[in-house]
Amino acid sequence: MKQIKYHLIGIGGEGMSPIAEILHRQGHIISGSDTTDKPILKYLSSLGIKVFIGQKEENITDQDVIIYTTAIQGDNPEFKKAKETDKILISRPVMLGKLLEQYNNRITVSGVHGKTTTTTLIDKILSMGGIDNTSLIGSRVAELGGNLRLGQGDTILTEACEAFKSFLNLKPSIAVLTNIDADHLDNYGTIENIEATFKQFAEKNVDPDGVIIYNIDDERLQRVVKDSGKKLISYGLSPNADYFAKHIAIDGQFINYDLYINQKLITNIKLKALGTHNVYNSLAAIACASLFNIPINTIKAAFENFNMPARRFNILYNKEIIVVDDYAHHPTEIQSTLNAAKTHFPNHRMIAVFQPHLYSRTQTHYKAFAKALEIADEIIVTDIYAARELPIEGVTGHIICDEIKNKKITFKKMPAICDCLLKEKKDGDIIIFLGAGNIDSVAKKLVSKLEK
Repeated sequence: MKQIKYHLIGIGGEGMSPIAEILHRQGHIISGSDTTDKPILKYLSSLGIKVFIGQKEENITDQDVIIYTTAIQGDNPEFKKAKETDKILISRPVMLGKLLEQYNNRITVSGVHGKTTTTTLIDKILSMGGIDNTSLIGSRVAELGGNLRLGQGDTILTEACEAFKSFLNLKPSIAVLTNIDADHLDNYGTIENIEATFKQFAEKNVDPDGVIIYNIDDERLQRVVKDSGKKLISYGLSPNADYFAKHIAIDGQFINYDLYINQKLITNIKLKALGTHNVYNSLAAIACASLFNIPINTIKAAFENFNMPARRFNILYNKEIIVVDDYAHHPTEIQSTLNAAKTHFPNHRMIAVFQPHLYSRTQTHYKAFAKALEIADEIIVTDIYAARELPIEGVTGHIICDEIKNKKITFKKMPAICDCLLKEKKDGDIIIFLGAGNIDSVAKKLVSKLEK
């Protein structure tokens, strides 16, 4: 293989760092930059990858190929320098597609919700089943020490994000589809356009002799896959599904259910996770594992020893109060997370601390955010995490607060939240931090003060 010099703009991102490591392990020369220092950059540096803190045009020198994330704007100094010097520019989704081409078994997990947990579940089963797979996961997984498993086998597993239609750059042999919901409407405009893009993915991107594993309880997915011409495997809570769950019950920090395959009772499943949404995620993982003939006892052992990826209902503290950190940033996800907490911790006062993510998402969903948050007993909403966006006039966390009725609701700036909670908390409370921005830093700060 010809040695290539790659430079990754935004190398510390969850989707970029594993690509950097894979390319490095393949023998290429890798450099990259990020705007701020973070632990993953120290790890990449320890591998021998040259990492720059700060993005400057002088970081672009003799590299052959520049890989950039979709969040990079045209005025980024490294991006501008690469264009001016006629470097080969490749977006992160296109590069991921090129990596997938090198494997015979290419598994992608797509859907508006549940991608990361489903991918982590599949990874756990495959690795315990001896597949020696490579996996790229959208969040840190404790037992991997990061978000990459680098195997030597012929199977690769990755999340396939629908944002910016990125997943249309991937060509899987096995596609797992979890659900379709109204999100990224700043890009798609309507949910019908999202559905049409999933349909394009199912019909044109999945291998002609490939397999689609889909949630039968999602009507939009039913329409997406029905004329795809691919082999279909369904899962869900409906008895019409090829893989379905019945008699769901709570057992402490576990969910129990009876697993049926093709209408036949197979076994009882014990999953170390919370919430009905994770029953769906686990059924998708079981259906995928079946294609690799992994024994059911291996699957059961994987589930009983499963640890959620970072920021997926992570219990950070469980003493006089409970502190939970969760990535939920869409109304459907918030509803699932808070309902799971209410089911598993029914006698606790629930305080939800929500950091809205993106001005456009807040503008579109502020009423739905309010309705979902009302599941909690008390609610704190903070500033919007802008990410890649500029402010929209009149769109702040206050518009969510104004919609919430009959609940104690407070708007707080980020720096004030921790001290407010320390003052207001009562023994037995469960405090749940929600959002895809940096609200987890407040959760960690609270835990640090509680432990002291």
